[in-house]
Amino acid sequence: AKYAAIYALPGLVLLIVITRVWYAETRLPLKALIWFGGGFLLLASPNLIWNLSHDFATVRHLGDNANLARQSYDIGNSIRFIGAQFLTAGPLVFALMLGVFSLRTAAATHVLLFAFSAPPLLIITLQAFLSEANANWALTAMPALVLWLAIWPSQVSDLSQRPESTPPHTRCLTRRRLVGMAAGVNALLAAVLVVICWAGSMGPITPESDPLRRLRGWHDLAVDTRAVLTMHDARTVIADRRASAALLHWHFYDSDITVLVHDDDGYPSNHFEANHPWAPTPGRRIVALHAHETPPAIGTVLWNAETALSDTKIAQNRSRRLYLFSGIE
Repeated sequence: AKYAAIYALPGLVLLIVITRVWYAETRLPLKALIWFGGGFLLLASPNLIWNLSHDFATVRHLGDNANLARQSYDIGNSIRFIGAQFLTAGPLVFALMLGVFSLRTAAATHVLLFAFSAPPLLIITLQAFLSEANANWALTAMPALVLWLAIWPSQVSDLSQRPESTPPHTRCLTRRRLVGMAAGVNALLAAVLVVICWAGSMGPITPESDPLRRLRGWHDLAVDTRAVLTMHDARTVIADRRASAALLHWHFYDSDITVLVHDDDGYPSNHFEANHPWAPTPGRRIVALHAHETPPAIGTVLWNAETALSDTKIAQNRSRRLYLFSGIE
C-alpha cells in the first residue's frame, strides 16, 4: 500500500498509448496531466518525505521482500501468483474480472479501468517469475477491477454492437446472474473464513503447512519470556525479528517491559528497527530471543550460562522454538 500510487504512472502511460492508438488521438490533455501529476505528488509526498528523512527504510524493506538478488526465473511462481488471485478476489469474481483484458470495445470507461488495473497484475506477475511475490502485492489493481465488474453487466451498448443472435437484454441478464453467483460464492467463502477464525482451526481441510500456525503460540512465548525476565530481574527484551517484536509488544503493552529489535546492519528496514532499535545501555539487564542455541552477537553483552527454551507446537508438524538468553550489557 505504501507504493500503490506508483502504479498510477505506468497506468497513465498505458492509457495515453491506448487512447492514441484506439481513438487516433494525437493531442495530450496537458491540463488534465498537470492535475493528475499534482494530485499524485500530493498523495505520495508524506511517504516520500518520511523516506527521505529515514534513509529510505521502507524502500530497502521492499527490496528485501522482493528478493531480486536471488532470481529464479520460474514460470511456476507466476502461475501460482495468478492462481492466488482467484483466492484473493474470489474464484468466480476474478474469472469475470479477467474480462477487462478483452478490449473489443472502444468504451472510454473500459479503456480507463483496463489501464489502471493491468500494470499491477502484469508487473507483479513478472516479479513472481524473476523471484517471488505474495498474493496481495497486486491488490492495487482491485479498485479498477471492481468498478469494471460493477458496470460490466449493464454495458448494453457494447452488447448491441456484436453480431451474436442473442438479444442484448438477454446477454445483459446473463451477466447479472453471473455477477450475482460470484457474489454468492464470495459470501459463502467469507462465512467459512469466519467459522475458521472463530474455531481457530481449518479442521479436516487443514493443509500440511497450516496457514493458521503463524497465529498460534504467541501467548505461550510471552509467558515464557516474562518468566525469564522475572527470574533475572530484567525489563528489556531483544526480539529476534519484527514478528516476535510486534506480538510481544502487544502482550506487554500495559507493563513496564520494553521490547526492542537489534538492527544488524545499522540501517532500519522496518518499523521496529526504526522506532524500537536496541542501543547499548551499560548495566542494563536484558533477555534476548534467538533461534539458535548460541547467544546472538549483540554488542558487549555478558551472557549468563543459563538458557531457557520456549517450545510451542503451532501446527501438526511444526513448533516455534526460541532460545531465551539473559545477560547484562
